[in-house]
Amino acid sequence: MRIITFILAFLLSVNLLTAQEALFNHYGKTEGLSSNEIYDIAQDKTGRIWVATSKGLVTLEGLSFELSKSSKATQGSYIVGFFESRGKLGCYTAEGMLFYIKDNKVSPIALNTQLQSALIGKIVNQARMDDSDNIWISNIIGSGLIEIQPATRKVINHDESGEYKYIARQLSENNFIVGSSKPTEGSKSVNQLKVFFNDIELEISLSGNSEYNKSKFSALQNKSFLFSAGAEVVNFNEKGILARLFTEKKVECLFEDSEQKIWIGLNQGGVICFPTGDISSRNRIEYLSNKTITAIYEDSDNNLWFATANSGIYQYSLNSNITYVSPNLNSSINRDTGRSVQAIRIDNPSPEGSLSLQLESDTIAPKIYISSIKINNQDTTLLSSYQLQAEQNFIRLSFVGSAPGNPGLFQYRYKLDGVDQKWVYTSSSYVQYTMLPPGNYLFSVEAMNKSGIWSREPAQIQIQILPHFYQTLWFKILLAGIVTLILLFSVWVYSRTIRKKEQEKSEINKKIANLELLALRAQMNPHFIFNTLSSIQHFISGNNTEEALKYLSKFAKLMRVILDNSKKKFISIEDEINAISLYLDLEKLRFKNKFDYKISVHSDIDKEYDEMPSMLVQPYLENAVLHGIAHKRTPGKIHIDLYLENDYLVVCVEDNGVGRRKALEIRSTQPKYHKSQGMSITEDRLHIINKVNDSDLSVKIEDIDPENFEEAGTRVIIYVSLNRE
Repeated sequence: MRIITFILAFLLSVNLLTAQEALFNHYGKTEGLSSNEIYDIAQDKTGRIWVATSKGLVTLEGLSFELSKSSKATQGSYIVGFFESRGKLGCYTAEGMLFYIKDNKVSPIALNTQLQSALIGKIVNQARMDDSDNIWISNIIGSGLIEIQPATRKVINHDESGEYKYIARQLSENNFIVGSSKPTEGSKSVNQLKVFFNDIELEISLSGNSEYNKSKFSALQNKSFLFSAGAEVVNFNEKGILARLFTEKKVECLFEDSEQKIWIGLNQGGVICFPTGDISSRNRIEYLSNKTITAIYEDSDNNLWFATANSGIYQYSLNSNITYVSPNLNSSINRDTGRSVQAIRIDNPSPEGSLSLQLESDTIAPKIYISSIKINNQDTTLLSSYQLQAEQNFIRLSFVGSAPGNPGLFQYRYKLDGVDQKWVYTSSSYVQYTMLPPGNYLFSVEAMNKSGIWSREPAQIQIQILPHFYQTLWFKILLAGIVTLILLFSVWVYSRTIRKKEQEKSEINKKIANLELLALRAQMNPHFIFNTLSSIQHFISGNNTEEALKYLSKFAKLMRVILDNSKKKFISIEDEINAISLYLDLEKLRFKNKFDYKISVHSDIDKEYDEMPSMLVQPYLENAVLHGIAHKRTPGKIHIDLYLENDYLVVCVEDNGVGRRKALEIRSTQPKYHKSQGMSITEDRLHIINKVNDSDLSVKIEDIDPENFEEAGTRVIIYVSLNRE
């Protein structure tokens, strides 16, 4: 049901907005505007309409707008406003450049350079021209007024210093300029307006927030005045304050048309029209929804022009017969009672020579009551405090002011501690908050009567919204405990895994050490040592001392190399080649030069830099000599080739011996023979090295000529991951 109501309300608002749009003619870029950012509109004495845009001046030519050819001086500049007096028209930019407009020509004034020097660090609020053709510039942030005198070529700073925040000065009849005052050094500006007439001065107390805001001032046909700063609008005359209004959005412009209707343009709030000219009246019309209205102008044909900050221009004719009354569209407006508008009493003392405005009645501070509270759109018994569940976070509070003799039109300010950092000023008699998070809140509201007197004590309600179970402290503690336990368990499991891996690694390292010792023993097998020493003895007994010494020297070098290399996991390829050469020389001498050998190293291998596991090739050479070439009748050959293949070091050992089948047959006929353990030990080493270093060493053994049973030959290919670290 709530969804259906929302949809119907949305469709109704769309239809109402469409009906409103039909009352206006709209002009944008397609009609010749150089930009949809419009800041002001004016008409010269020839009847031509001029438009101030963010990209220069535009004029209305016929039924469309076009960039004025004579306004190249302003092309691309932010033209933010016009000033006019006695048929003379000019414009000014956001940077403070001034231009005259005459006979459809635009020309800068001669004092622009001096003016810009005076405007450094200032923000232009308004520019106005007096009857003496002097131009006045006001500023937004505490800067006083600047007067430009073209006749005397002077730029004069008027430091309207004092204890008031805003100033308005009469330049000529019904011609006023408004801006901010420059406070005296060390003082704080009182939040009030001071108006300098030709013969009197008025002080107007303000009730809005104390921040500097863009200010506007307008002299009305009934001899009263309108002033706005921020979201506050005050209507007063020389005798007193007539009415006060708080709009929910900041005021951008004030305007009274020829029919004495009051128009108030808002920032992102459209425009409000008071047909009776009384801003305290409940009879009001709202147009143009949430658009930002930057300026309103009435031309000689009684057409109203509405400039917007980003939607171009809207035109509306006062001669139209309109019976449509807009509903209140702002979310903060009471749809039952509308907005109330109040007057304010000026009770600040005036300095000597000025007139302090006071009303004789309404001097009693009003009382304020909270009349109802709705929780999730359900009326609730009015209490001083509430404790609500987490889902009960849609709250609407209604309030009412009361004072003797007051007709009941009050202004209000409210604040919800924890949500609103400052007081919120409004004419509405209710406020609603949606999706309030869990927490403790204090709602305070005050009322202001016609005299501008606020309630002595605010009406307050305490609201506590309980958190969801998952937002409570105990749940967070429990969750933190569970997370902590999970983390501790994860750390324990991880530590255990690491310890296990370290233990396994330690065991593997021990096994590697044992295998390396076995490899050393395999290389230094008793048969090899015995045969080598027997050969040396044979040379000595045969008086072949030179050969014996040569053989003994090589044997000693080989033993030293084997012992040195056994201490290292990796050795250079050059060291491995030296060990291989010594071993093969001894075996060649031992077998009486029965074979020759050749070692080839390809050029893409750096023998001194590249490394490989130690004692890796010798067992395969031993196998080639003992089981391949030893049983061969003719001289044998061994070729050792080292080369790179796909980032692998390949060691290829080829012999032209009897081959694997013939060697197996010969060994099977011998009752006792030396069983070499070198190859099996080497295979175990390769497997463990791969596991520890995450490498992929492998060995491939094949017959070179399988069909030749007598001399098949054997090829051993060892693939080694090249170590270049």
